[in-house]
Amino acid sequence: GVQTCALPICLLKVATETGSGDVTLRLGADASFEARADQGSGDLVNRYGDAQPIAKGRTVIGYRRGDGRTRIDVETGSGDLVIEPGPARRS
Repeated sequence: GVQTCALPICLLKVATETGSGDVTLRLGADASFEARADQGSGDLVNRYGDAQPIAKGRTVIGYRRGDGRTRIDVETGSGDLVIEPGPARRS
């Protein structure tokens, strides 16, 4: 299955696990995070142009943006992790 999460509030830690399926996280435009993925197979997609890759050897295992205040851990046996800006919040 596919898990999608839009985070309109400030969280310090997000963790999810799926045996098979994609995980999509939609964060705020000014989100600060450190996201790490433990994937058996699948792609790690970051749509924040200013996020810095976190590498283990030659493999990118995550991304860090800003001060990394929100920690994101995703485990998936087979599936993609997508981190992208969500729609702007309304006042």
